[in-house]
Amino acid sequence: LFDLERPPLLRTTLVGLGAARHILLVTLHHIIADQESLGVFRRELAALYGAFSRGMDSPLSDLPFQFADFARWQGDLLESGALKEQITYWRKQLGAPPAPLQFHRGRRRQPARYRSARRSLRFDDALLKRVRTLAREQNCTPFMILLAALHILLHHFTGATDICIRALTANRGRAGTAALIGYFVYALGLP
Repeated sequence: LFDLERPPLLRTTLVGLGAARHILLVTLHHIIADQESLGVFRRELAALYGAFSRGMDSPLSDLPFQFADFARWQGDLLESGALKEQITYWRKQLGAPPAPLQFHRGRRRQPARYRSARRSLRFDDALLKRVRTLAREQNCTPFMILLAALHILLHHFTGATDICIRALTANRGRAGTAALIGYFVYALGLP
């Protein structure tokens, strides 16, 4: 468990498996790094290990700014009122959040369990090609096709017509953020 008010939010342990074989275990709270940041972390760790193990200096370039700077800019943007018009527009468009979905078709009701999981889906090449072709024909992206399919599936199992799916977006549009480690992600409501 992590106490968000007390560091560290990143813990490491080096496990020795022999004289020249070790495993580095890294545990971190997701509030300090999104998925893209983990890629940055792995790449930088590999570059630093490669350089330091040969007695070389760090090969990493200095960053133009840190995540704390980015967070401050985001806060300043919100406080300045620059987003007021957009916030008003989206509150009107989205309205009140829809009621939680009640799954009923073909399933017995069970109490909610607050667990999450991640499962990769593999599409065969033929299905993926058909999705991409349909997306091109409809002048949209494969993500939009899959989102529509999820809406249809959720409607089928719930009967709901007002469904809002939240998708994570990277929020790394500002130049210089690609090399930063931090939690840039925010949830975008897609009705």
